[in-house]
Amino acid sequence: MTAGAAELRPPIPYRGRRVLWGVVVPFAITAGAFALLLSWLPRLPDQVVLQWGPEGTPSRLGSVWELIGISGSFAVLSSLVLAGCALFTGRTGFIRRIVLGLATGQSLLFAGIMVDPLAHQLDLPEGDAPAYSEWGLLMVLTVALAGGILAATLAGADPRQPSDRPVTGEQAELAPDERAVWVKGLTPGGRFLSVFAAVAVVYFSLMGAMAWWAQSWFTLLVSLLPVPLTAVMFAWRVRVDSRGLTASSALGWPKLHVPADEVEGAEAGRVESPMGEFGGWGIRSSLSEPDGTVGVVIRGGEALVVSRSGGRKVVVTVDDAATAAALLNTKAARARQS
Repeated sequence: MTAGAAELRPPIPYRGRRVLWGVVVPFAITAGAFALLLSWLPRLPDQVVLQWGPEGTPSRLGSVWELIGISGSFAVLSSLVLAGCALFTGRTGFIRRIVLGLATGQSLLFAGIMVDPLAHQLDLPEGDAPAYSEWGLLMVLTVALAGGILAATLAGADPRQPSDRPVTGEQAELAPDERAVWVKGLTPGGRFLSVFAAVAVVYFSLMGAMAWWAQSWFTLLVSLLPVPLTAVMFAWRVRVDSRGLTASSALGWPKLHVPADEVEGAEAGRVESPMGEFGGWGIRSSLSEPDGTVGVVIRGGEALVVSRSGGRKVVVTVDDAATAAALLNTKAARARQS
């Protein structure tokens, strides 16, 4: 990007929300957890249970500062990283929701991880084994998930930014009254699916063995939850019509939409390395341009690259990208005329 283009780039929207949910709320939660634990110190034994084994029996004792120090360090470090992301990224609604949701959700998670085990040991005589229930951890996960969803919901949708710039790139030849729609399914290659299946088998085996050793249904349940969510992220439907570009997963969510009047130009490009350019597969932000580039990256290779108003960009790895780009440019030009 040239210096002139950078000067014309509008500021990142929703600064107040990014500061609130990305900085103020997470650090307030973490500080509140520390304050609560410090107030509990006189009521805790010198040696507290740090880890429970099968059937909820204590398996490791240690100083309360070990638990607070390890979990607290992760809480502070992750909050600092996400606070920086909240302040300096978030030009697109997708990135903003992810960052603010993670910032608030992880602060609640780490606070619960610190508070819940020690809550079971308040006013416990030295040497007594505290009872521990997995329902407490389930409550922590539920609250953290709810808090993350709330922050993501309140992060703010992308403000409408119709562009009046000329559309760049080749356009499809359509008669003035002719309509056209381009639709393409998007799935990974056979090699990726084979590797994913093998990893899933190993993951299930390890989690099943861990759950059996711990005699914990909760461990097995939590380990299974991410799998179906991950699987649906690799089947997408991409559509170009008069409304613009729409890419949605097999479940209909998440969905990425670029209105036609916000398209400034589309072209065919390539994603050589999903891991190197986007940090992996699925809907992700670019590693080189995390501020405003979002990608639906299911495989490497041919990709539709869309420049969007507000200094934003969308990349979708899909076959026949040149046809999609030409039609999208035509739809964008018509949207300006209307």
